[in-house]
Amino acid sequence: MKLKTMNPTFAKASLMALTLAIAAPLASAATTLVTFTNATRAGATVSSGTVTVASTVDGTNNPATITYSVTGLNLDDVGTNDDSLTVTLSLTGVGGAPGTPGGGRVGVGTNIDAGESISYTFQSVVATTGTSQALATNQDFNSVTTFNFDSTEQFTLVSNGGTSGTFSGTGTGTGNGTLTTVSMPGATDTQFSLSPSAGASGQIDSTAFTVQIPEPSSAMLFGSVALLGLVRRRR
Repeated sequence: MKLKTMNPTFAKASLMALTLAIAAPLASAATTLVTFTNATRAGATVSSGTVTVASTVDGTNNPATITYSVTGLNLDDVGTNDDSLTVTLSLTGVGGAPGTPGGGRVGVGTNIDAGESISYTFQSVVATTGTSQALATNQDFNSVTTFNFDSTEQFTLVSNGGTSGTFSGTGTGTGNGTLTTVSMPGATDTQFSLSPSAGASGQIDSTAFTVQIPEPSSAMLFGSVALLGLVRRRR
């Protein structure tokens, strides 16, 4: 059977469209990381841009979320630093922990006691370019820092990225507590919970996390190349 010859004009137009489809993702940004450290109820330190916190968690305000807004970013490698990133963390408490009615607050000055627990979850992460284009994101908790009064006090940390274990405080007694940072090495730690053991009491000082703006997916490029091969085969 003789195959029909493709119209040269149609073939040329198809090749041009495919070329644009292949070139478009390659022109986007490579992987970009925005790192948040010392993220508390009052703010955070970011690796680039300027951050503000929209929620206040203190003795009278006890919201179930904390939102960090970062401006002055260049996430797409295009133009100036006109991109933005908004990260909302959800806080869920058990007992008197934050996130429950009448519960405490997050940060120095608030104890999480035995029988209580608190969970942090990425509720939403929105990355937007200066032209209002939404970008894909990957987010990951890196660590949590607690303030403990006594080295005999123990806390259990569990994350959905595979971190699970009990750690002890490093303080030397009431009034002489120190900061203890526990890392979450998993690549997909998007939620973690912290709970004291019997007789323990401590505070969450801060958390650290990263937001990744991935480079363009290779799936579109692979599909475009495969379709290009099909057009050539039919000619």
